[in-house]
Amino acid sequence: MADLFTDSQGVLLNTLGITDAHALSKAEANIAWASVEELKQRGGVPGGKFDTDHFQQIHRFIFGDIYPWAGETRADRQFQGHKPTQATGSREIMVFAPYPDIDRNLQALAAQLEKENYLKGLPLERFIDRAAFYLDQYNYTHPFREGNGRSLQSAFSQLARQAGFRLDFNQLRNKEAYNHGRDLAMVRVHGTPGRDLEGLKNMLRTVTGPVPTQGAGQTCRLSAVPTPPLSQELLRMEVKREFDVTFLRLTEVYPVLRGMEPIDAFLQRFHAVRFDGKQIARHKDAFQTVIQAIMNHPGVAPASQDFQDAKRFGYSILQLEKIAQGQKIGEEPTQKTKGPKLV
Repeated sequence: MADLFTDSQGVLLNTLGITDAHALSKAEANIAWASVEELKQRGGVPGGKFDTDHFQQIHRFIFGDIYPWAGETRADRQFQGHKPTQATGSREIMVFAPYPDIDRNLQALAAQLEKENYLKGLPLERFIDRAAFYLDQYNYTHPFREGNGRSLQSAFSQLARQAGFRLDFNQLRNKEAYNHGRDLAMVRVHGTPGRDLEGLKNMLRTVTGPVPTQGAGQTCRLSAVPTPPLSQELLRMEVKREFDVTFLRLTEVYPVLRGMEPIDAFLQRFHAVRFDGKQIARHKDAFQTVIQAIMNHPGVAPASQDFQDAKRFGYSILQLEKIAQGQKIGEEPTQKTKGPKLV
């Protein structure tokens, strides 16, 4: 599918008349940086709820002087995209949420964040813990073709300020500290938030502190809202993320398996399910064949990463089936009692 955000040479469509990608990147960095700083001084978007509209306003403010599509999400021009990373020391692929899910994800995250009273009243370390969770989830949703990092930094600077903290990404001495933590959270090597988010938390610890004002102090003294359980929408996001991450990692093992269908056919199954979860019934047997081949392979030990990834992939398939059947995540289906009726 063509990238409708770029010209015929692959350069992002822009209002500056620049046709060279490197020159555009330099111009964009200078203009966008000034806009990010201005938005920070304003305290962010007034009344922003960290939903689709809020992020679109942020993106339009930062990039409106550069891109005619500023404020449009990936869904508006049906752009998917992915990005490689070496964060784990090996080649990994970061996949973003399917573009049809962007608005649904943003609205679900905004609703969950509202339930937590936008993290107000939390002590610093707890704020960092919850901010890392949301930063990762918004990054996975990745609303825009370009400029997600700066849009997220602006949004979370506003979130922190409203919660009584100062979050200043300019304090990062090494930009790679942000990129590394972000990428590790995206590739989810461990499958557990506590370990996968530690890089992001460490980064946030270096840039977050209390705002030394009377008003901020009053904000911090508000009673914190207990962290609510994840909504069914966010649980759905989690299932799809596990499916994405573990499938792509299994493709690294796929070439050594014997008797499998061509890798292109396997990838087509993946894309079919990503964009239509109800397709899982059609493809689950083929996925299970690969899972069993990996787990039974003589070169794959039960304690190995490949074995654990196969287990995680299998569990994500079970959860996708529940979603496709209209069942709630976290609840076992009720079974009808067999036997004669009691009278």
